[in-house]
Amino acid sequence: MTWSEEDLKQMKEHGVSPEEVDRQLALYKAGNTLIQLQDACTLGNGIQQLSEKDLVELVGRFEQSQNQLDICKFVPASGAASRMFQFLFEGASSAKARFEQAINHFPFSKKWSEKFGAELSLNTQEAIVFLLSEEGLNYADKPKGMIGFHNYGHEVRTAFEEHLFEGKAYAQGRHQKINFHFTVAPKYAKEIEAHLERAWNKIAHGGDVQAQFELSVQSPSTDTIAVNEDNTPFRNDAGNLVFRPGGHGALIHNLDQIDADLIFIKNIDNVLPEQHSELSTQYKKALGGLSLMLLDQIHELVEGLNSQAKQDFIVPALNFIDRWFSLEGTAHTPEALLQKLNKPLRVCGMVKNLGEPGGGPFWVKYPSGRVSSQIVEKAQINLASRDQESILASSTHFNPVDLVCAVRNHNKEKFDLTKFVDRSAHFIARKSIKGKAIKALELPGLWNGGMAFWNTVFVEVPLDTFSPVKTVNDLLRPEHQV
Repeated sequence: MTWSEEDLKQMKEHGVSPEEVDRQLALYKAGNTLIQLQDACTLGNGIQQLSEKDLVELVGRFEQSQNQLDICKFVPASGAASRMFQFLFEGASSAKARFEQAINHFPFSKKWSEKFGAELSLNTQEAIVFLLSEEGLNYADKPKGMIGFHNYGHEVRTAFEEHLFEGKAYAQGRHQKINFHFTVAPKYAKEIEAHLERAWNKIAHGGDVQAQFELSVQSPSTDTIAVNEDNTPFRNDAGNLVFRPGGHGALIHNLDQIDADLIFIKNIDNVLPEQHSELSTQYKKALGGLSLMLLDQIHELVEGLNSQAKQDFIVPALNFIDRWFSLEGTAHTPEALLQKLNKPLRVCGMVKNLGEPGGGPFWVKYPSGRVSSQIVEKAQINLASRDQESILASSTHFNPVDLVCAVRNHNKEKFDLTKFVDRSAHFIARKSIKGKAIKALELPGLWNGGMAFWNTVFVEVPLDTFSPVKTVNDLLRPEHQV
């Protein structure tokens, strides 16, 4: 496509090349790429189930090794809290009625007491305005991590603070150090950093455990161009191209900045009060222990397949891959087995599906014949196919975003994570700008196409370890009560 000098200048400012923009326009014309489900991952068929003995052994395996490891806790936290409160901007609804009925039972109600005094029968609309507006708490624009999640009586902890407490419970590694990495919105970076430092000073109590905070933002170079319905570039009233954030799949670049033995990934809104977190901590350690066990075997096989005695390692490698991954589409040569094994590893917790929106675990078959276990979103599935719809209906588990990632090879060298992305696994969404219909290209999701070519193991974890806060009313659930 022919671009004007102003277009090229705008692309350069974004850090996007004209060739990349042309590639994105071609993706719009091609449409969504739907994947081919072979089967749902279920217990015994792609999802591991841990016995009590397994749990004890894996937790022990992790605890014995963690002081020799570089460990990082990675939390995507750039989202604003506005969606939590969306229903309060709308008309009457059952959700709004429930909010108003329980208005003095939310953890941040102490803020209202400071504003309105001890009067409990305060005007609910006045309280809502105070909660959401710039003149009040401005929760409609705050990062979700800065919202008060749990009221301990003597203090109200934000989601950020709860993640620090959680990290202290299982993410302490080499030199008694915990590395935290939060992806944040640029305009709140300084405020969040100050909040984290204050919180950690309170949590650490002057002890020996050290915390290092690293904040990153989604790079403008991962933004994607918006188009009209006919796939031509959309332009705003000033005639400029419009670029939009490419979705959380862009965070693979942020994740790629981290060089650690193990990286624990969890969403900002999925966090429990401290006294309810013991089970979650136990399973975090177990997933970490399983990761270490698998890495020991992978590294031994890789070294063997690279040695003079490589032929002796073919059968053990085939057995290992068949046990934990999938042999379908894999040639039985040392070179092919090395290519299969020498990848980043992710061990993913999966909970029983009770109807939460989001992705789930499936066996996916690629045109090459390769079969692998993947986290798949509904939007990636051809629902017009009875076969595919039937496989979707047979799914039993849900992705709570509970991952342990190993991103170093047998020589302790970090993998380049951008080389393991399925760039075709994009998604085209329909949006609007000032009432004008547009199409927006979202990059392969971080734990979907962003990790498509990793080695993946799914493990069932208890539903009690999953406690997302998608709307403010979720804070009224028993698991969020202190």
